[in-house]
Amino acid sequence: MLEATTKLNRCLEVGRYCSRFATENCPVRAFYCELQSLIEKKLQAMTVASLLHG
Repeated sequence: MLEATTKLNRCLEVGRYCSRFATENCPVRAFYCELQSLIEKKLQAMTVASLLHG
C-alpha cells in the first residue's frame, strides 16, 4: 500500500462533513459509500505486475 485511501467526497471522511447535516439519511452518500467500496476493492486487487501485463 502506498498511501491512505482518498475518499470520493468529504461526507465519507471520518468527520462525515455535510453542509446539510444529512449524512445518516442521504441517498447520495449511500451511493458514494457503495462506489467508494467498489473502487477500494479494485485498487486492492491491483499489482504492479497486473498493470504491466494488462
